Amino acid sequence: MNVILDTNVLMSAIFWGGNPRKILDLWMEDRFRLVGSKEIVNEYEEIFLRLNQKYKTADSSILNAVLAHIWMMDASKLPDPVCEDSDDDKFLACALACALASSAKYIVTGDKLLLKVGKFHATEIAIVSKFLRAFS
Repeated sequence: MNVILDTNVLMSAIFWGGNPRKILDLWMEDRFRLVGSKEIVNEYEEIFLRLNQKYKTADSSILNAVLAHIWMMDASKLPDPVCEDSDDDKFLACALACALASSAKYIVTGDKLLLKVGKFHATEIAIVSKFLRAFS
């Protein structure tokens, strides 16, 4: 199964643990494939650096593992905005690229505007707890 993690979920997993960290643990157990694009990876790195300057508690080896093993999609920008926050469209563009290649089953996010989209093509947009329930 292919999964796209919104930056807020990945950063929560790295900096604070909890349920977002359980998602990374599932990924490390090869329960799903993590998918991203150049734009998503750039945002991961940018936000990681910003948060690490503020909190200085992160283990960069987790981010490095994600970056080394993420399945990269060539995700073109969407022709029209889909999400109210067009900056979140990069996750939808990646989902569309996955759908054309094989299919991303989930985008996991805590972003209310992205969640409002609900489903994009065959990709369900889900909160962390809903995604984790799929594995129990």
